[in-house]
Amino acid sequence: MKIWGHTLVRNEERYLWYSVTSVIDYLDKLLLWDTGSTDNTPNIIKDLQKIYPDKIMFREVGDVDKDNFTEVRQKMYEVTKADWFFILDGDEIWWKDSISNLRIIIDRQGDKLESVVNRYCNLVGDLYHYQPEIAGQYKIDNHVGHITIRAINTKIPGLNFSRPHGQQGIFDENNKLIQERDKNKRIFVNDLAYMHFT
Repeated sequence: MKIWGHTLVRNEERYLWYSVTSVIDYLDKLLLWDTGSTDNTPNIIKDLQKIYPDKIMFREVGDVDKDNFTEVRQKMYEVTKADWFFILDGDEIWWKDSISNLRIIIDRQGDKLESVVNRYCNLVGDLYHYQPEIAGQYKIDNHVGHITIRAINTKIPGLNFSRPHGQQGIFDENNKLIQERDKNKRIFVNDLAYMHFT
C-alpha cells in the first residue's frame, strides 16, 4: 500500500521539523505545502527536502484564508497518487510506535478498511500541560474524547473536503462524512498516537 502525507502549514517553525521527521520514514511521499509563512518555516522545509529529496514535495500556495483552506486540501487530495493519504498538521508529533503501527495496519488491512481512528494528547503550551481526556468532545462510533481520523483510504467514492476551516469535514459522493460510513470498515486504535501542540 502506498501512503502519501498531506501537511499544510503557515508559520510552523517551532514544531515542523519534529512533526515531519516523526513520520517521514513511514510515508511514501509527503506533500508539504506552505500558505504564506513569514517565519523560518520555508527554510525548514527546504532543509527537510535536502534530507528527503525523494519524499518531500514542496509547494508554496500563497495566502490561504478559512474560506479557501478547504479548496487547497482538496487540491492536495486530487494530486495524490496513493492508496491512502495521511493528514499531518505542522504542530503534531507522532510517537514512533504509533506511526509504525498505523503503517502496519494499513499494509495488512488497507484493502478492507476506509479509515483509522487515533487518540491524541492535546498539549497546551508545553509538554507538561495538557487537556484531560474528558475535555475531548469528538465522537466517532462509540468513542468520545481526543480522537480523530488521520488516515483515509483514497478508494472511498467521491471523496471530497467541504466546509470552511474550523468546520471542515471529509465527505463521500453522497455527502456523508467518512466517520458516518460503515463502522466495520474503520478501525479504532486506542493507544495515544501523537502529541498535538496548541
